[in-house]
Amino acid sequence: MRKLTVSEFVSLDGVMQAPGGADEDTEDGFQHGGWQMAYFDDVAGERIGASMAQTGAFLFGRKTYDIFASYWPTQPDDNPFAKILNGLPKYVASTTLTEPQWAKTTVLSGDVTAAIGELKAKPGGELQVHGSGTLVRWLLEAAGADAIARILDPFPDRSACARCAALVWDGEREWLGIGEVRGVIAGAPRGKQGFGWDVVFAPEWGGGRTYAELTPAEKNARSHRALALAALRAELDRR
Repeated sequence: MRKLTVSEFVSLDGVMQAPGGADEDTEDGFQHGGWQMAYFDDVAGERIGASMAQTGAFLFGRKTYDIFASYWPTQPDDNPFAKILNGLPKYVASTTLTEPQWAKTTVLSGDVTAAIGELKAKPGGELQVHGSGTLVRWLLEAAGADAIARILDPFPDRSACARCAALVWDGEREWLGIGEVRGVIAGAPRGKQGFGWDVVFAPEWGGGRTYAELTPAEKNARSHRALALAALRAELDRR
């Protein structure tokens, strides 16, 4: 069975959009395209090259696929990244793409969960996801909270920060409150309260318990969401 791996360019505050070029993706007025390129060096190139050498096939979301398909087929084979991307099978999860123009592309438009399971069951190199933020979020949700815990198994530092932004906008002005709680990702899901990743996030003030092991009153009094709402109320009171 092959591994499914994810490779991302993402800033510390969670920006993934348009790392490679100014006009790569300007959706919603994004004006910082190409933000990652200033930090790309030989070391980064070597790491990416070593990672891509492990690839057996690629899995994309529709947007990243369109960006890649508009560029990489035009690059020569003496570009090592182009040779791999153009030469290997590519799978794109999409309900709207019907006639892909990039060679060796297969559209996954039906039961994507089953299709990915079949791809993983095949022998060969890694099934790699590049970019494709919406697809990656869906993959994490499909895998469940225990997948978040397993991701960190190779690393000694399991520190995490839960962050929430609460915003009010009246059409002209906005008021913003930020709440943050530091903690760690547990080694396995624990507890039944809450939702999502509550079962793996243990706040530093929780005595080793995850959000899901706290009582609702304990969690709601000090969670990142509660702190964000308190900060928003303070902003509204000041204005």
